[in-house]
Amino acid sequence: MLGSALLVHPVTEPKATTVDVFLPGSNEIWYDYKTFAHWEGGCTVKIPVALDTIPVFQRGGSVVPIRTTIGKSTGWMTNSPYGLRVALSTKDSAVGEVYLDDGHSFQYLHQKQFLHRKFSFCSSVLSNSCADERGHYPSKCVVEQILVLGLKKKPSSVSTHSSDGKDQPVTFTYYAQTSTLSLEKLSLNIGADWEVHIT
Repeated sequence: MLGSALLVHPVTEPKATTVDVFLPGSNEIWYDYKTFAHWEGGCTVKIPVALDTIPVFQRGGSVVPIRTTIGKSTGWMTNSPYGLRVALSTKDSAVGEVYLDDGHSFQYLHQKQFLHRKFSFCSSVLSNSCADERGHYPSKCVVEQILVLGLKKKPSSVSTHSSDGKDQPVTFTYYAQTSTLSLEKLSLNIGADWEVHIT
């Protein structure tokens, strides 16, 4: 496990073309990180592999923040945008967190210059809220992509709701074959409260 959300299965045999992966938890759902295929936990699945692939699975019920660009260094990526991978549980919910600071000083400790946010998906609403009121960090990072895995039907509309009362419709793409909803070209401040409503 990589944290509580990701399961990474190494390929240890030479010239292997498949690996058997045990997905734990009888009440869990696991999503293939690349194909978005999903399985119930408590079983072993056979996954095809190549020389350049490593099987990775995301646990249902988790929200994983990812950088959407690859930078030359962590300093270069300080303000680069984020994407959110929302993997729904059997109860169609998910939670996750992100922590940000300047990445090099102790200001997070002495001046409380940090940002700790919580992402929660429940009743078809994804919300971003503060997880620690003590922290204050003026991040310029935005969430520009959201991927919802395990959404069982195509929405009729998607909109964002900001803390200042502004509502904005969002263009979306729904992939029925993988039950995946994709939202792109967003600009949601990662340090602000907001909601994404899926109806």
